[in-house]
Amino acid sequence: METPCVLIVDDDAAVSRLCARILAGRACEVRVAAGMDEAIRLLIERHVVFVLTDVEMPGRDGWAARPASERAPRASCRGWSGWPV
Repeated sequence: METPCVLIVDDDAAVSRLCARILAGRACEVRVAAGMDEAIRLLIERHVVFVLTDVEMPGRDGWAARPASERAPRASCRGWSGWPV
């Protein structure tokens, strides 16, 4: 059985590294994508169970992942974040 994957999508490398560090050592694979094109490819290729994405990014923003994740056969759970507090 393939290891579940958490996908972090953010154009800010420091934020991606921090999130990946927090999730390190859990019973999942952590993958980081710097933009939506890479994220959509990983959604289709990996057993992604959760997506943490920045909503406001240059080019295709975080909202572009939602339709792709609904078509991705392996995505079983999705989470969305990124609104400024």
